[in-house]
Parts: sequence; structure tokens; C-alpha cells
Amino acid sequence: MTPKERKIIYMKAQSGEIQVVIGPRSAVFMPFQNLGLIVVDEEHDGSYKSENQHPKYNAIEVATKRMDIQGGKVILASATPSMETYYKAKISEIAHVKILSRAGDASKPNIELVDMRLELKGGNNQVISKQLHQAIEQVLTSGKQVMLLLNRRGHSTFISCRSCGFVINCGRCDLPMTYHQKGQKLICHHCLAQQGVPVLCPTCGSKHIRFFGNGTQKLEEYLNRYFSKFGIGRMDFDTTSSKEGHNNILEAFRSKQINVLVGTQMIAKGHDFSSVTLVGIISADNSLFMPDFRANERTYQLLTQTLGRAGRGKDAGTVIIQTYSPEHEVIQDVKFDRQHQFYERELEARELNGYPPYNYLFNVLISGNNENTVIQKANHLADYYKVYNRKKLFRIIGPVQATIGKIADEYRWKIMIVGTRREILLLFGRYCIDKFAEKECTNFIKIGWDIDPRNMI
Repeated sequence: MTPKERKIIYMKAQSGEIQVVIGPRSAVFMPFQNLGLIVVDEEHDGSYKSENQHPKYNAIEVATKRMDIQGGKVILASATPSMETYYKAKISEIAHVKILSRAGDASKPNIELVDMRLELKGGNNQVISKQLHQAIEQVLTSGKQVMLLLNRRGHSTFISCRSCGFVINCGRCDLPMTYHQKGQKLICHHCLAQQGVPVLCPTCGSKHIRFFGNGTQKLEEYLNRYFSKFGIGRMDFDTTSSKEGHNNILEAFRSKQINVLVGTQMIAKGHDFSSVTLVGIISADNSLFMPDFRANERTYQLLTQTLGRAGRGKDAGTVIIQTYSPEHEVIQDVKFDRQHQFYERELEARELNGYPPYNYLFNVLISGNNENTVIQKANHLADYYKVYNRKKLFRIIGPVQATIGKIADEYRWKIMIVGTRREILLLFGRYCIDKFAEKECTNFIKIGWDIDPRNMI
């Protein structure tokens, strides 16, 4: 939507010409005079928190506060609610309404696990297992459709020299560059730097440069090799960046111009295609072992939402999950539909470790071009937090290097403050930053903060 189109909708809402608006998180600010209901669909989605813009805000918090003021209601809708929402329902802070059947009373899909370790032992190093390949073939020849989730864009996730092991990293970030087929170039998914693919290893001069890891482009390449006559489509950031890109792909799938849809997590979001009887999850482990206390929650939500795309019509659905960790409790919870057990176990772990929803987090990010300066200032700022934490109301964690220690030529260190009362935590977190800025030179660093951060990396 263009700024002009957005302005027109805004004015119509203000004048009362329209009574219903469907939109992204910014729609929560629509100037309705008599607003009575806000429905937050897929409320577990982390994108409701605006973390890459200022001011930061959580659309769910805004919706709740707005309806408190205007006397309306908020509905938080999700088949996989966030841990915070689940906890509020558990302690009766909010009402909990369950829908016990699928749309159209469709039966639940059959879920099968494929141990990719056994695939490798059997000599198959392809992105798709033999079992999933055969299932795709059977479904397509029967006139039905397939959706495949691989939550990594690009072709290969990194490029390495087989002779010396050198990995081509972004010169501005501490991360490997991702190979993209279009233009045959390497792209950093964090700072967007680009470069060509070297013919020789920059370190040892070897010709043995190889591509490793799987992205949506490599999966699409595999499918075109075997199933091109059925039509293959790909939905990720690279194919949906144009204004109508997203809708064009979905319409082509709906009209069966394409019958296999490959995509990142965006294919899991509420799409209803009655002809989809097979869903494949290519790598269920991608987010499972991330250094983030929400890794289990996000993995459970993504897998559960994705398998919900299968068998939404009169025909039964099948979901094939490829994983290197079939015994992992989260994978098992998904397979056997153990939602209650998952949430209760996760709540127990959160309480034990002092994470939300039992506590609140205040994240401080110190960044700058000089690594020593960043480390020094991060330690000094941490001292302020320790000094002013006289009553020991807060737990101070850090400073530690951020999970991604360098992005776009800026080194990154962080401090995490944990507290039981959100308002006091927010005041304390900001107060110490202000005191630090009054007495210390901050010309060569940036200090960013966030309350209730969704991204711990």
C-alpha cells in the first residue's frame, strides 16, 4: 500500500465512512471514533512487536490499552498462542475460548517423521528424503497439491573451501554470506552487502570451492529437476518483495498453475487450499537450537502452523517432517499433538530460569565501530546498573557479546536486566542509561534499549 492509499484509508476511518479495517500492526492506530473490537489474528507472531523502528511498540499492548480506554474488547486469536498469552489464560487474567475442531470439520493430518541421519547413512545427501520424494510424486500424479517449508531463503547458506576449510564471511559482519542463484552472487542477509563467487579460495588458492546448506532456491532447483511439469512456485522475501508478488504466487497456486509451493515461514500463515494433501517440513531443526529462550516455542509454533495447511478439504492430509532430532521433545509434541504438555513443560522451564512470562526483560545494546571502546563502555554501563541496584530488585546479566557480534561494521555487546515489575524495570533501565550518558563520553557508541524484546540475537 502506498502512503497515499494509506492516507485515504486513514481519513475514511476518521470520518466514519468505513467501519472495518484489515491491516498489519500499524492498523491498531486507525482513528475510529467508536472502536469496539480489535482482533489480533495469529497473535503469537513476533512481527506484532516493532523492533527495527522508533518508537518501538507492541501492537498487542497498544490494542489492549486502547480498548481499556475506549471500553471495547480485544480478541487474541491463535492455534499456537504465545507463552505470555497462554499464561494469562491459565491464571484467568483473560478468558480462554477453545475451538475444538478444524475448519470444515476436516480430520487432522497424519504426521510422519523422517530421521535424516539415516538418510545420510543410506547415501542420500539431497535436500529431500526418499520418503518425501515418493510422497510428492504420488500426490502430484493424483491431481493434488504440495506445500514445502524451508525457513531459509537463498540457495546455499554458506560457501567453503574443501581444501583449507575457509568460509566466505561478510566483510562487515561476523556471518557467512548466502549464495543466491539469481545473479550468481553472495548476499549478507543482515547488512545486504553483495559480492561475486570466487573461483579460487582467497586463503589457499584452491579451486575446490563448494556450496553447503540448503535454502529455498536449492529446494526449488531440486523440484524442477524432477517435477517441473507440475509447476513449481517459491514464496520467500526474494519473490514477494514487489507489490503484487505475494498475491500473484498465491493465485497461481490456487488456480493450479503451480502445484508445488516452496516457501519460508510465510507459507504457514493461515492459507486455506483444499487441494493440499501433502505438507513437507524440510528441516525441522533450523530454529530448534538457536541461542534464544524462545527457540522451543517458535519451533513448536512454526511446525504446528505449517502442518495445519494439510488436508483442509475432504481428502485426508499427510505431513512429513524431516529432522536430525526426531527424539527431541518438541518434535514429539508436534507429532502427537501434545499441546498442553508442551506449554506446561515450557512454563516450568521459564519459571525455573526466570524468563517471561514470570519476569520481564530490559535489553540494552551497546554498539560501535571500535571493538575495544564498545567493550569498555559496556562494562562501565554495567557498573552503573550494579551500583544503582542497591536493593537487589533486579538481576543484571552481562555485559556479553551479542549472539551476532558484528553487523554492518558495528561491534555489538549487550546487557540484560531482569525484573518482576515491568514499570519499575523500565524506569530503572532508562535511569541508568541517562546517568551513564551524563557522566561518560558516548560520542563513539550507540546505546539502544528495549523492554520485552522478542529477538535475543
